[in-house]
Amino acid sequence: MIISIDPGRRGGVCYGEEDSLSVRACTHFQPKHFQTIHGKKKIFSQKFSEDLSSFLDVKKVVIEQQQPFPSDSPTTSFSIGLLYASLIHITTQTFPDAEFHIMRPQEWQRAIMAHTDALLPSTKETALHFAKKHLPLEQLTPRSCKKPHDGIADAFCIYYAYLHANTEIKKLFV
Repeated sequence: MIISIDPGRRGGVCYGEEDSLSVRACTHFQPKHFQTIHGKKKIFSQKFSEDLSSFLDVKKVVIEQQQPFPSDSPTTSFSIGLLYASLIHITTQTFPDAEFHIMRPQEWQRAIMAHTDALLPSTKETALHFAKKHLPLEQLTPRSCKKPHDGIADAFCIYYAYLHANTEIKKLFV
């Protein structure tokens, strides 16, 4: 099984088969998944680790590379790095035997753009459109959301791009 993670604060997790495009579960980050340290800084909490451990038989973890924008302040850059480091720590502790892969956002976006019929104004909209074609709406729209969740869509797109990059299963996507 593979877990793919979009690490943003509105991020998501996708859990699926390793040898086919078969998604078992998708979820989004919830307030209980974060804890505050030093007043305002957020890191992933123990509750996130407990929720992750409910995914069984994970062989690979694919996480989107997180980086600040050039225009971000040093404080924002530090906050992003702290959140990302806590995510890496929790996933490596939860799945110590899993293979870890870091995927740049441009990699999964390029794969999605190559396999979609609609090029929309933003990558978020394109990812949502792509995920809607491949996932049931109830997986894309959790109970607490009124509309499809872009973090889940991104996590699915990361999962899809990782599978597509694996040469043994490229034939699934033709």
